[in-house]
Amino acid sequence: MYKNYLGELADLISIGPIVVYTCEAFGNFAARSITPNIKDQLGYEPDEFLSTPGFWASNIHPDDSPVVFEGLGAIFEHGVHSHDYRFRHSDGTYRWMHDDLRLIVDDDNQPVTIVGYWTDITERKQLELDLLSAREELESKVEERTRELSESVAEALAASKAKSDFLSSMSHELRTPMNSILGFSQLLASNLKEPLSENQKKCLSHVTNSGEHLLNLINQVLELSKIESGNFDLKVEDLDIYEVINSSLDMVRGSASAGSITFIFDPNPTIVSRIRTDRHYLSQALINFLINAVKYNREDGLVTVNAKDTNEGFLRISVTDTGIGIPEDKQSDLFTPFNRLGLEAGNIAGTGIGLTIAKKISVLLGGKIGFESQQDVGSTFWIDLPIEE
Repeated sequence: MYKNYLGELADLISIGPIVVYTCEAFGNFAARSITPNIKDQLGYEPDEFLSTPGFWASNIHPDDSPVVFEGLGAIFEHGVHSHDYRFRHSDGTYRWMHDDLRLIVDDDNQPVTIVGYWTDITERKQLELDLLSAREELESKVEERTRELSESVAEALAASKAKSDFLSSMSHELRTPMNSILGFSQLLASNLKEPLSENQKKCLSHVTNSGEHLLNLINQVLELSKIESGNFDLKVEDLDIYEVINSSLDMVRGSASAGSITFIFDPNPTIVSRIRTDRHYLSQALINFLINAVKYNREDGLVTVNAKDTNEGFLRISVTDTGIGIPEDKQSDLFTPFNRLGLEAGNIAGTGIGLTIAKKISVLLGGKIGFESQQDVGSTFWIDLPIEE
């Protein structure tokens, strides 16, 4: 029965994909026995291995042979060893083989023989090579795309800087003569020795108003180009928020009176009224909010200013108007530079960059900006400023 079992086991091994062999534990590791399925795996008859002591060693790929024999020393130290290498098929091609070895020792722990298990892994190796090639190709494409993106970003930054430099240069060139025009207009208006006629006063008023509008545009373009180019200095200081709000309100009170707009501001005594931030940029953001709240309000409208703690580490200053509101389909373009949302054809003057500047200022100050608006009802714009503990 035991012999039958061994026979069945031998039959199973001979028809399986694994070649079992024994070899000497010295020299060229010449084969002592090998299963018949070596014919199916590598095309050789078993006798070719058994009759030629150096057959196994001579058919290992020349590039793999040094590594194979160097690694075999591990079997005498650990008793087991495995390695992958290329072996010449009878048709002359090379197949990748996985070789598992076990050292058999005698009672004195001396090497007797080696038992090995050979498996053809050529297809697996080819898949690994294909995957490696695909990965290298992908990495190459990613690297190329990254380089292209870096070049595009560099070009975009260079173009943006060139634009900012051009705007800054042109704005400076325009502001100097514009200041002269406004200065001489004021001199003419205040000339008591040679008073102007009513028609001259009217014409001079048009010149002054247009000049002030153009100067405001120049100043805003200059400010925007400074922020975008990073050419600015933040002067962070301890500020009374109510003083900054009142100062900003005073700056636009004249235009509010012309439209019969009423300002409402009731300081909230329960909030932190002192924060550390930049006075100039905070004032500019608030003034831009207030100018829009007045400009796009209805006659006899209201502008309400509030300050409150968001309970998220920010102080929120909001400006609410009772004006025309912003159509929902145009709200996504609200902070786009020079986009007046279709109002450029109307009789309300503007540059379309006031809110753009306000948004960039909010980022500079470590805060954020937001708004809510309903057409024909009004809008609320706010800036959140970080509160230092």
